[in-house]
Amino acid sequence: MIDPILPFSSYSEEINSMLPETIQKELVFLIDSDFMDWKKIESILKKFPSISHSIVRRRLDVDFGRLSRRLTGKSIGVALSGGGAKGFAHLGLLKCFEENEIPVDMISGTSAGAIMGGLFAMGLDSSDILPLIRNFWLDRNLLGDFTFPFVSLVRGKRYSQAIHEFFKDRSIETLPIPFYAIACNLTKAERKVFDRGLLWKAVRSSTSIPGIFPPFAERGELFVDGGLLDNLPGSILKERGAGILISVDLGGGGQIDKDEMYHNLLGPHYLGEAPSFFNLLFHHLKRKL
Repeated sequence: MIDPILPFSSYSEEINSMLPETIQKELVFLIDSDFMDWKKIESILKKFPSISHSIVRRRLDVDFGRLSRRLTGKSIGVALSGGGAKGFAHLGLLKCFEENEIPVDMISGTSAGAIMGGLFAMGLDSSDILPLIRNFWLDRNLLGDFTFPFVSLVRGKRYSQAIHEFFKDRSIETLPIPFYAIACNLTKAERKVFDRGLLWKAVRSSTSIPGIFPPFAERGELFVDGGLLDNLPGSILKERGAGILISVDLGGGGQIDKDEMYHNLLGPHYLGEAPSFFNLLFHHLKRKL
């Protein structure tokens, strides 16, 4: 267990030597509720990239319960699907979990599910999230950033700035609840799981609906809405140790071509109508896989 306030040198050699290689190691960061020096935790984690870790806030029983379930293989994972405006329904579900004292030990999200999941993973409750979402989606004209539609309907600058402002510079690996955002890597034609790095970039990538928002470019690769390949990301939670999985599907059974929102984007819907950019992209990716 690490107190990030103390000098890291006091832990470094001990972590590497106190247990044999055959024993599973877990770094546990014990922090105060007002702790904000996330860069310090990031620097420690870079020294131990292969060791799993947990963030535990002092005097919060829910965090200690999460740690105990993680160590015993009984973690409860929640997967939130994409679904456009229907993503607001995820907030109602999370509120239901709170009211019935159902813990969430890890969470994954695609598209709208990534937004809600990211906020919840930050340790916010439903009463904190609602005004943030209202300000973000309803009080701002994020879709009014129009451009000539060579790549997308909107430029994406206003949306990217809003997402960055929303999540600030918080890294995924410093969240109290493990979080996985799902995007589609257009460059490699494969699913991308964001489990490290800046939270806002992961959410921006996962919510880049083709034809509406431009792809998110990062290190020479292009990322778009994860719903193209994994609209209901439950498998990643099982891979990461969830003993119990709760999948929240907003329509389509996790199949993008059966989800109403994505179906409307896929088109064409009339004989002789040209296929949409989204339609061409979707079928191109299916051939690649």
